[in-house]
Amino acid sequence: MYFISCISSNDVPPKHDSAAALPVALARSTQSPATTSATRVPAAEQRLAMFLDRSRLTNELSSDSLWSCWPDGMTETYLALADARVLGSAQHGDTVTAEAEVVSVAYEVPAPKGRYITTVHTRVDTMHWKMTRDSSNGLWGVCDYSLEGWGFGHYGNDAHTTWEPAGYTWARVERMADSIKRGR
Repeated sequence: MYFISCISSNDVPPKHDSAAALPVALARSTQSPATTSATRVPAAEQRLAMFLDRSRLTNELSSDSLWSCWPDGMTETYLALADARVLGSAQHGDTVTAEAEVVSVAYEVPAPKGRYITTVHTRVDTMHWKMTRDSSNGLWGVCDYSLEGWGFGHYGNDAHTTWEPAGYTWARVERMADSIKRGR
């Protein structure tokens, strides 16, 4: 099982009844919070960059130490992350909203009977995360899924995945992600 997740009771991820819901969910990801009047926080941006690097589909390092809160639940929607670039941040009280450009190569949603539908695509989106200080070490950490409701990784294995288009495997999708990362 490969997944990265965190959610608070205040932010409920979108529920996707089918893979057709993806364009609606990701369309929200182009909305940027007002960051022009707020203070940027380079330390939070650096920690988000580390989190995103460890969340890439082909990176086997854990992002556990980069969370500042743990899941209240789980999302049902996962992106296979190929690469990401932090764009900025804005501090509001004790919380930072940070944004990043993410490049994904597939998305996964649940299907009936313990199966998953994984649609292979290459897509670039801007996403946002809440960052808070970890009470145990004072470092900035990611709190929740992206504000758009997406986690990174995947649950399904090839035996439990219906591929769109047909003929893909997780190994092939990982090679796509690795190729994009090397090419950027």
